[in-house]
Amino acid sequence: MARSKVLLILLPYGLLAWLLLEQGANRTPVDLHQPLPNLGASAPYRLDEKPSLTVATFNIHHGEGPDGYEDLSRTAALLEDCEIVALQEVRGFTFSSQAEQLAGLLNCQGLYFGTEHQWWRDHLGNGLLVQDAPQFVQRLPLLGTRGKAFRIADLAIWPLASGSLKILSVHVDSQDDRTAQLAALIAVFWTLEPPVLLMGDLNTPASDPQLGEFLKHPELVASYPAKETPTPPIDWIIGRGVKLADIQHTWNDASDHPVVRARVLLPHAGLEEPGM
Repeated sequence: MARSKVLLILLPYGLLAWLLLEQGANRTPVDLHQPLPNLGASAPYRLDEKPSLTVATFNIHHGEGPDGYEDLSRTAALLEDCEIVALQEVRGFTFSSQAEQLAGLLNCQGLYFGTEHQWWRDHLGNGLLVQDAPQFVQRLPLLGTRGKAFRIADLAIWPLASGSLKILSVHVDSQDDRTAQLAALIAVFWTLEPPVLLMGDLNTPASDPQLGEFLKHPELVASYPAKETPTPPIDWIIGRGVKLADIQHTWNDASDHPVVRARVLLPHAGLEEPGM
């Protein structure tokens, strides 16, 4: 068969392959109308009998440490004593996500919140690691004007004997959309009845006027480090209607961010405790 005829036969297949690759590589926002994966069969986590719980926020950087190696076992080792963890920069795969993989290593439950869709899957997003399922979870889209940098916030709610604990977790844009996204988060935070926590990589230090003004509010507590850190903190746990104790900023070999953790004293236990 003449070479030109072979090329004519193969050309449509080449075009089809090119179109598929172009479609797969295109990054788009996730479909927020799709249901979230089931967290499991356990009953919602009732916190009534717990005077406190240990929470953390961690930008896991896909499990990649400063050495350039990806190793989720290093990530898991830093979170073993935590009851609720907000994760950022979590990769999603065809049949699982890094949140679910970490949950398997820690014998807890993992929920993955995709923010960007690529290669026919939600390939990047946030996550939660929890000992037991929240009663309610909602994804909240955030304004995005910077090309294909898509962001969402995640609201999870656990019932208490009176009221409920709300955790708003997020990874805020580091560039053009940071100010608008942070303003939207602060507005949502104030609409939520306490106790409420805002946890995540806010990409914003306390010296920033917008965040600094927010943190001055007398109702709020925040995860200020007890000693100087290598860089000004941009990962935060901020609470209203709770107290924070045992705040730690743990720099590590599992990510380019520290683990920020705190013990949260819940309101039904009283808000006074020695050393708080």
